[in-house]
Amino acid sequence: MNRVTARTDGEVTRSRPIGSVTSLDPRLTARRRVIEHDRKVEARQQRTWIIGGILFAIVLLSLVFSPLFQVGRIEIIGAQRLSQAELIRMSGVQKGENIVRVRVGEIERGLEVLPWVEDANVSRHLPGRLRLEITERQPLVSVLLADRFLLIDEHCRVLTTLTAEEASEFPILEVDSAASTGSASTGSEEVSHKKRDVSTSPPRPGDYWKDAQGKVLIEALALLPPALRQKTARVMFAKENFSLVLRKGVRVFFGPLLDIKEKGNAALGLLLYLEKEKIPATELNVLSPVAPTYREMPGGIGASGHKAS
Repeated sequence: MNRVTARTDGEVTRSRPIGSVTSLDPRLTARRRVIEHDRKVEARQQRTWIIGGILFAIVLLSLVFSPLFQVGRIEIIGAQRLSQAELIRMSGVQKGENIVRVRVGEIERGLEVLPWVEDANVSRHLPGRLRLEITERQPLVSVLLADRFLLIDEHCRVLTTLTAEEASEFPILEVDSAASTGSASTGSEEVSHKKRDVSTSPPRPGDYWKDAQGKVLIEALALLPPALRQKTARVMFAKENFSLVLRKGVRVFFGPLLDIKEKGNAALGLLLYLEKEKIPATELNVLSPVAPTYREMPGGIGASGHKAS
């Protein structure tokens, strides 16, 4: 019930009942509800993150220590010249080791130390399979240094040592020891080189052959068509002239180390032509790749020094 209060000036006022609440602005009420809702959502998110973190820790610990995730199989792909036992030994991985704790980067770097390995890629395949993908270097030429043959790839890396019989399966590089300068071309661009840097001790497998002239000759040989390289027995460089001796005894004269790629294509084309026509030749001359010539074997049909038709 309302109270009536009399004032001295004769004015009568009505006071509010005791315990009554003044009504609030509806906008303030709505804002308060939004704040309370946001607080509840934030609290739920915090609980979710805490529970998720605990579960993640449990899963991680189970991966690290569980016997289910042990290396049970090491799969090797791409290795042709290297044995699986050697690759596994160089990887340092033991069967039964936890696969999650295997350091992939360290294994890759360790494998790439091997002379034959150009690139190594290691990947895990849970629960217990480890894959080693190997890209091997391709041998290009054998070189006789300090009474032993070295097998070298196109980047001048020494792959292994060879016996004389094994070296004969690859082109053998022969360099005139008196030669000191020259240049090789990748087409229109020349590759110059300085005086030969002959080391007192030959490089070992895994090292790079740093002979300046040898490097340029290997670059030139790498530009030749693979089919021509397969037919090559010896690679020679004397008096600034580059030439090949094929396995059938035919000599291919290139001249200076210029336009090697074009000369190589011309030599292969001429050689295939002679084989097709069954013309016995002793020498091919591709000094001018647009007009290669050949010299017939004595007793062959026709005069020597023919141009290829």
